[in-house]
Amino acid sequence: MPKLSKLIVLLVCLSLVTWSCASDNLDDLTKDDPIVNTCDTSNVTFSGTVAPLTTTNCAIQNCHMGNFPSAGYDLTTYEGVKAIVDKELLFKVISHAAGVSAMPQGKAQLEQCDIDKVKAWIDAGALND
Repeated sequence: MPKLSKLIVLLVCLSLVTWSCASDNLDDLTKDDPIVNTCDTSNVTFSGTVAPLTTTNCAIQNCHMGNFPSAGYDLTTYEGVKAIVDKELLFKVISHAAGVSAMPQGKAQLEQCDIDKVKAWIDAGALND
């Protein structure tokens, strides 16, 4: 009888371990964790947040800079960035919305936190600091 009891205990333990690890992944476990998912969208500024993103991802050679910028948008300046904000294009293209060309072209979509920061800046009036 002790062998049968040990076998039953072992089977119960294995069942619990298997059931408890069913389908959780790191994203599911951390998506609502404020410590893991911290994207501070307060105090977002053009010079401190948006300009570095456009300089790194948009205002690069053969794209949105220079004498003949792509689509006519020079994103090396506040005025150039504000022009596409005023046409309600900036957020759409970086969030890969339907009906617009996804940007940055030929690259992966920006990190969601960066997209959220740009959206916060736009929602706050897209001010030049």
